[in-house]
Amino acid sequence: MTATSQPREPKVIRLSRPLFVGEATYEQLSMREPYVKDQLAVDEPGQTQGEVEMRLIGRLCDLNTEALRELPVCDYVQLQRALMGFISPQAAASAAPRSNSDTSPDGAGTK
Repeated sequence: MTATSQPREPKVIRLSRPLFVGEATYEQLSMREPYVKDQLAVDEPGQTQGEVEMRLIGRLCDLNTEALRELPVCDYVQLQRALMGFISPQAAASAAPRSNSDTSPDGAGTK
């Protein structure tokens, strides 16, 4: 008997600028929910945590790591947050950037 569960909706990450991979152009990426089998597939001895994470993100977005290396850091950070939202929704919410209006009573970023 095979165990299954209802997958969560993929997260769509809008890129700051288009990513060109071969003949394809991506303006956004879709990340599916990770499963234990995904984590096991990307874990390889001798790799850093960052390399494992990049391989996992690539697997979940259906992109190779070479394509991910061409992303601006601001876009990769969005992918990391999306991954964290699947792994630990509470941690992702607390790590989300706050706008100036959240930090000041007048919404202007000053207290």
